[in-house]
Amino acid sequence: MSIAQELQETINEFAKARIKHRQYGAADGEPGWVFRDLLTASLEGDKVRVPGDGEGWQLYSASMDCTAAALDLTFITLRAVNLIRALPLRDRETARQLVEDC
Repeated sequence: MSIAQELQETINEFAKARIKHRQYGAADGEPGWVFRDLLTASLEGDKVRVPGDGEGWQLYSASMDCTAAALDLTFITLRAVNLIRALPLRDRETARQLVEDC
């Protein structure tokens, strides 16, 4: 399996995690924007800081404990960032399209 294919699977896993944790606000627009922004910055070679808590993911952390949801999103995102860092240059454009479409 290519790194680009692994990235697609990881993006799909993030989408499933958002649905799984929807009661914590993970299916709202904000966590998706955070994810996309982090992956885009990674593609551009920028250093990224993946949030590790509900506040960083813009979940409903003010009204409930969102730790498990935040950690799930964090670990999936770290995997995606690491895959992007390992991408050969020839696969960058494919990855950019995957990120734009997520």
